[in-house]
Amino acid sequence: MAEALTIVSERVDDMPVLLAHLDRMGLQPLLDEHFPTHGHGVGLSLGWVSVLWLTHILSEGDHRLNHVAPWATHRLHTLQACTGQPVHPLDVSDDRLATVLEALSVDTHWHAFEGALNQHTLRVYDLGAACVRLDSTTANGHWTATEDGLFQLGHRQDHRPDLPQVKIMVSALDPLGMPVATDVVPGQRADDPLDIPAITRVREGLGRRGLLYGGECKRGALETRAFLQAGGDDYLCPLSETQLPPAVLTDYLAPVWTAEQALSLIHRAQPGGTSKLIAEGFERVEPVTAAVAGQPYSWLERRLVIRSCPLSLPEAVLAYRHEYLVERAMGRLTGRPLSLTPMYLERDDHATGLIRLLSIGLRVLTLLEFSVRQRLARAKTALEGLYVGNPKRATAHPTAERLLEAFQGLTLTIIREGRRRRRHLTPLSRVQQRILALLDFPVTIYTRLCPDSHKPP
Repeated sequence: MAEALTIVSERVDDMPVLLAHLDRMGLQPLLDEHFPTHGHGVGLSLGWVSVLWLTHILSEGDHRLNHVAPWATHRLHTLQACTGQPVHPLDVSDDRLATVLEALSVDTHWHAFEGALNQHTLRVYDLGAACVRLDSTTANGHWTATEDGLFQLGHRQDHRPDLPQVKIMVSALDPLGMPVATDVVPGQRADDPLDIPAITRVREGLGRRGLLYGGECKRGALETRAFLQAGGDDYLCPLSETQLPPAVLTDYLAPVWTAEQALSLIHRAQPGGTSKLIAEGFERVEPVTAAVAGQPYSWLERRLVIRSCPLSLPEAVLAYRHEYLVERAMGRLTGRPLSLTPMYLERDDHATGLIRLLSIGLRVLTLLEFSVRQRLARAKTALEGLYVGNPKRATAHPTAERLLEAFQGLTLTIIREGRRRRRHLTPLSRVQQRILALLDFPVTIYTRLCPDSHKPP
């Protein structure tokens, strides 16, 4: 009798890259250390479940709990080979994922884990942490606002004041946009009271002082500036009219109009060795006094008065598009690929846990992107092959999204005929091999899926 022939195909795509990157970040052991599971549960640990879920989120752009088990079912060979774990679809069932969210929502455990992850990241990656940017965003949904709940009606900028929201405070390393502290608070909370707790957690998590904290004018509250200065850190932010009344600014500018105040000229280097005037300004030093921990504290504050020179429309657009600040991180968090909104959860602890899980995903994207850009910069070269329809277009600043997208379409095919088994993996292209080299990952993270497949070109 003829032996039965079975053919199984699995989409591999970017999963080996993501799992290798998560392994380099030390995520699984750190999660299991700070969020230990209790009882006599079977299956994978919380750390491994979280790693698998993050791989799904980053690869598929979808955080919905009920989509993970079906995804894993059709990728078991790949997941098992890449993790070395006996992965089963029940490991990522709705109940197991909900357990992850409940664990991540515990503040004391999360703060300890986030600090440990920061320390590990600074050891593994040459980040050169010098500047932290503070910012907040909100995520709304069709929830029911309760008196003491996380979802509350509050000020929004998306013209939907009728929808309850949750507020997320992110402290990110600039210019990476990598979060080092993520706080989740009720949606009606004002921003100012969130700054000092966020700064405190950054200091504890990074174990460093002498950093520069930047942000918008709402970060310029006198209490916040005093707290930073007294703690050995610096700050840079615009001052609002509350902090710098128009009459004071008028007084600053009076010597300029009479030509008594000299101006410093700021130039930007242009192609061809030329330079262009982009701004001019001067500096004032003012004594400031504020209360810190109930005691008066005084310091000298440098105030920079700057006038930007007119830019052309193309220059203004390009300058904006090249900004690499925390706003880009916020866009990744609430939009693609992390897709926080819309949020398909109602419980406060589940929502808090999901936001914290997605903040880890944001770290993955920023570190992956940083690693490739850093190597390209050191080699003074660029990467081709990332743009569909224009394969010769090169970039020295590829995004993590484009790097991962380059692996789409890789497929593992398993052919079973009786006791015989053959495997075939889509050969890696030159650009895929180049990306792996830039990430310092061996091609074996893919070829081990299929040891009997022909070698890539």
